[in-house]
Amino acid sequence: MVIKRIVSKYLQSNMYLLMDNDRAIMIDPCISEDTYQYIRQYNIKLDYIYLTHEHYDHISGVNWWKERTGVELFCSRKCAQNIADSKKNMSHYFDIFCFLQTWQAVEEEAHTSDYVCTAERTFEDQYITKWIEHEFLFKELPGHSAGSSALVIDGKLLFAGDSLFRDYETGLRLPGGSEKLWNEVSKPWLWQLPQDMMVYPGHFEEFRLSEYKLWGDNRKDL
Repeated sequence: MVIKRIVSKYLQSNMYLLMDNDRAIMIDPCISEDTYQYIRQYNIKLDYIYLTHEHYDHISGVNWWKERTGVELFCSRKCAQNIADSKKNMSHYFDIFCFLQTWQAVEEEAHTSDYVCTAERTFEDQYITKWIEHEFLFKELPGHSAGSSALVIDGKLLFAGDSLFRDYETGLRLPGGSEKLWNEVSKPWLWQLPQDMMVYPGHFEEFRLSEYKLWGDNRKDL
């Protein structure tokens, strides 16, 4: 399987394209004409889009990709509820949030403050399936947002969205975030994953789980 990372223009969020045997899965899409032309050039079939959570910087390309490919969207049920509300998906506040984070104004045509999208397929708690010859485990990880989840592939790769970064604490203070659920539900599940697992986050570069040091000496095997 080939993993292609595309970094969005604003806030440098990661979109991932997972490719195998002329088929692909997309994670957290942004608008990317180059990626679209790449898919067309190599006649790659996009099977579905998966969202790690509902925040605008990770869903901004959903409608754009749907219009061009007819692809269906898959995410947690809570994520699906929140992407249909511009305040809950944060697009309503994106202009000022982007400016405060980057000191860069958003081009008018690049963003609408009432952005919403729709998921055709959802799951609750966890969902296991096969894609080509790969085992996919989707797991809800509340904490960063109400609709956060992660994807584990073949027990070796973790697509964590904004739930895990190598050098930064997980943000739990945005609307819908929950320190309680993070500590009681999501953190223990992440603790028990293999330390050699490769993590692909929603921002910044990939890392091995063993490189994450912010849990300190309190990490334990469950």
